[in-house]
Amino acid sequence: MAKTNKVGAIIGRYIPWIGWGQAMWVAHSTLRDTAVTFNRIVAPQDRIQWTYF
Repeated sequence: MAKTNKVGAIIGRYIPWIGWGQAMWVAHSTLRDTAVTFNRIVAPQDRIQWTYF
């Protein structure tokens, strides 16, 4: 990336990174909540044992 002193250019260059970070956070929280809900519904022997995705 090229250096700049303008705030608008800096924000414009980093917005895609913010979007990627937000997408990863949403995917992680959705998977975590799905595993927790699944574990509440199923029998103990069918539960998901791992906690990280």
